[in-house]
Amino acid sequence: MTFKIDAKKLRKIFLQYWDLTALAFVLLFGALSVRTIFRPGILPGWDNPEHLVCSYFTAKYFYPNILGWDPYNNFGWVFNQYYNPGAYILVATIHNLFLGTIDINTAYKLGFLLTYLLPGFAAYWLVKSLSGNRLGAVLAAFLCIVVMPQESEWFDAGLKQMYIVGMWPQRLGIGLALLALALMTYTIRSKGLRWSLLLSATASLTAFTLLSHPMMGIGLALLLVLFGLNFSLRNLYASFIETRKLFQKIAEKLRPLYTLILVGSLALGFTAFWTIPLLETNTTYHSLPTITWRTGPWAFMEVFGSLDPLLITLLSLGVVISTISAETQQDKVLAIILAASGILMVLLCLASPYDGYMGMRLIYASLTFFLAALIVPEHAPLLLASGAFALIFLATGPETYTFQLLWLKVDLTKIIPFSKSLGFSKFAGLARYLMLTISALGFAIPLEKIYTNIKGLKGGTAQISYLLLGLSILILLNFYATPHIQLTDFNYPISELHLKLDEDFPGTVYLQKVIAWVGSNTTDNTYIFYQDTLTKLGDWNNLPVSHYFYLSSWITRKP
Repeated sequence: MTFKIDAKKLRKIFLQYWDLTALAFVLLFGALSVRTIFRPGILPGWDNPEHLVCSYFTAKYFYPNILGWDPYNNFGWVFNQYYNPGAYILVATIHNLFLGTIDINTAYKLGFLLTYLLPGFAAYWLVKSLSGNRLGAVLAAFLCIVVMPQESEWFDAGLKQMYIVGMWPQRLGIGLALLALALMTYTIRSKGLRWSLLLSATASLTAFTLLSHPMMGIGLALLLVLFGLNFSLRNLYASFIETRKLFQKIAEKLRPLYTLILVGSLALGFTAFWTIPLLETNTTYHSLPTITWRTGPWAFMEVFGSLDPLLITLLSLGVVISTISAETQQDKVLAIILAASGILMVLLCLASPYDGYMGMRLIYASLTFFLAALIVPEHAPLLLASGAFALIFLATGPETYTFQLLWLKVDLTKIIPFSKSLGFSKFAGLARYLMLTISALGFAIPLEKIYTNIKGLKGGTAQISYLLLGLSILILLNFYATPHIQLTDFNYPISELHLKLDEDFPGTVYLQKVIAWVGSNTTDNTYIFYQDTLTKLGDWNNLPVSHYFYLSSWITRKP
C-alpha cells in the first residue's frame, strides 16, 4: 500500500493556518523559557508563598463544600480575606482536574505557566478579531510573552513581576481581559446560536477577570464600553454615509450596545457571590484604602519607560497608518486632525507631566483617537490607543482627576466610583499590553501591504522582495528574542539559572526547620506569630525576598 503526499493540498493547508502554527511556536518558546519552575521546590518570590497557601485552602475547603462556604470570610481563611480568588480558583481547578494525581504545588506551577502564556494567546485573538491581520496577531502574541530589559517588576505585569513580586493574578486578569475583548468583537459580528454562545463566554471571562484582579475587571469594563460604542457608532456612521438615513434599521445597528449590556449584566451576576460581601465589608475590615498604588503622573512615564524606542516608533506608526487609511478625502482630513491633536496631547504630557493638566490631556487624547477610529476602515490601532490612554488616565490617580478647564474646575473624583479605593497604577499594566498590540500592527500592516504589492512580481525581483520581507521579520524577532533568552531559563543549563526555587537558596533550610518545629510542638488551635523574612532577611542570595513563613499552614497542615 502506497501513500501519496499532495504537495498542493499541504501548501494550501499551511497558507490557511500558518498563523496558528506560528502561535503554537511562540507559546512553546515561552513555555521553554520557564520550564525550570517544574524542578523540585517552591516559587519563592515575595507573594508566591501566600498565593500557594490560598490555592491550597481553596482546593481543600472551597471545592469539596461549595454550598457550605462562607463568602463573608472569602475561602474560610483569615489570611485570604479580600484577596482576589480568581487565581486560586484556577489553581484549585487544575488540581481537581488531575483528580489528585498532582500535588497543589505542581498545580500552582501549571497555573503560573498558563498565566504567563495567556496574554500572548489572548493578544493574538484580539488583533485577529479587530483587524484580521495574521502577522500582526502573531507578533502581538510574541511581544506579550517576551521579557524586556526595560520591564518593571512592580507595574508591567511581565515575568519579572510574576516571579520576583508574585503578583501574577494581575497578569491573569490582563490575559482574561484581552481574551474577553476578542470574544466581544466576535460576539458583535455573530448571530443566532453562535451569538448566544459567544455572549456567555464573554460574560464568563469578564467575570473571571474581575475575580482575578478587580482593577483589571474595572479596566475591562471601560474597554468593553469603548468597544461597544465604537461598533455601534461605526454602524450608524457607515449607514448615514451610504443612505443618508441615520435611524434606518436602528435596532440592528445598536446590537453592539445591547450585547454590551447583556455581557455586563451576566458578568455582575456571575461575580455577585464575591463582590456583594466585598462591598458590604470593605470599608470596615480591609486595608485597601491605604494600599492604593498611587503614583500620580509618574504612572504615565512608567508605561512609556517600559517600551524601548523601536516599540514606541512602531506604536506611532500604527496610529499613523490607521489614521491615513480613511477612504475619502474628507474623512482622511478629519481623521488626521483628530489623531494629530491626540498625539499632541500625549507629547505635552511627556514634556510637562507635572503641570496639573495631564488628566485633561489624556482624556482629550483618548476621545480624539476614539472619534478618529469611527471613520477609518483600519480602526484597530486607533481604538486600542483610545483604550490605552483612558486606562493610563485612571492609572495616574487622583492627582490628575482634578484640573482646571478654562474657568471651570473639574473634579472627576466625585463621579468615578470607589476612586479612593482603586489600585490606580495597576491600570497601567493593561494599557501597556494594548500598546504592545498596536506596535505589532504598526510593523505588520505595512509589511502586509508590501506583500500584496509584490505578489504580482516574477523572477529575481520577486525572490529578493520576499527575502527582504522575511529578513525584516527575523530581525525584529531576534531583536526581542535575544534579551528574552538572556533574562530567562531558555538556555538553561548552558546559561545561568534565573528562576530559582526555594531549594536553590541555602538559607531556606533554616526557615523550614522553624516551620517543622511549629508543626511538631503546637496544636491546631494555637496562634503562631512569625517574623516575616521579606526585606529584613531576604537578599536573593542566601534567602529570597519572600513571605516564606506563610507556607506554614500548608506545610504543617495546621491552618
